[in-house]
Amino acid sequence: MHVDLDDMRVSDILEPNVKQWNSTLITSILGMQLGSRILQTPLFDSVSHDKIIWRFEKNGKYSVKSAYRYCIEDTLDLSHLKVQGNWNLVWQIQAPPKVKNFMWRLCRNCPGECVLCATELEDSIHVLLSCEAVRQVWQRSGFLNIIQQHLTVNNNIAELVFSILQVLTAEQCSLFSTVLWSLWQSRNNKLWRSQVETASAVFDRACTVLTDWQMAQIAPKKSINGQQQPAAAKWARPSLGRYKCNIDASFSSGLNRVGIGTCIRDDQGRFVVAKTEWFSPVC
Repeated sequence: MHVDLDDMRVSDILEPNVKQWNSTLITSILGMQLGSRILQTPLFDSVSHDKIIWRFEKNGKYSVKSAYRYCIEDTLDLSHLKVQGNWNLVWQIQAPPKVKNFMWRLCRNCPGECVLCATELEDSIHVLLSCEAVRQVWQRSGFLNIIQQHLTVNNNIAELVFSILQVLTAEQCSLFSTVLWSLWQSRNNKLWRSQVETASAVFDRACTVLTDWQMAQIAPKKSINGQQQPAAAKWARPSLGRYKCNIDASFSSGLNRVGIGTCIRDDQGRFVVAKTEWFSPVC
């Protein structure tokens, strides 16, 4: 018996008007081994029609995203691009997103001649952890000893970072990662702007960025007595022909620094100019 399998549907191998496999037809077409596997498949009365299912989506519907993911993950060999390690240590860091993104890129590694000392080849370990120019920053941060301990047993940046993060507290992980990010900013400032920063400036920037981000994560306290909190003031335009200057300030007792920000807008609410500045108060 010749059967065109390309056009065959499930309904073609069922008994007429009954939700039951046609065992004779199935085994005659597909043989006993494959036929028996089909006959073991249960039939459900609630299913009345065949339908196409895209197995790469939970809802069974095709999407370009899942097709792309299938092509990348299942049809291409990307093993040479993968970096082994406990990446959760990076994603769980409580620090600004730009710091976490930098940590991810750092563990993927980067090459060149060291911009800071110009005496050795620059790789991620050298420029951020072992270069003579960055040791003062790590000394100031309190991480120098632990870095030196792990440098002796790790020669891969990802392994080194993971091993250090694993022994630090959550608070230390945040500061360690942000100092790494600040060191990279310092390296870029020297490379692209010819700016040489002191160890104090590099560490202070890390502390400032982390502190500002942490303060921004603190949710406003709810009223305890049940009274409704007053609505936040809404910005209003200045009168015709005038400008409005809004000013805000922040204070860091730990760093003994004050930050100010100003923004000027015209009578249409259009931005004119703004400025931010950090300075140490004179007491």
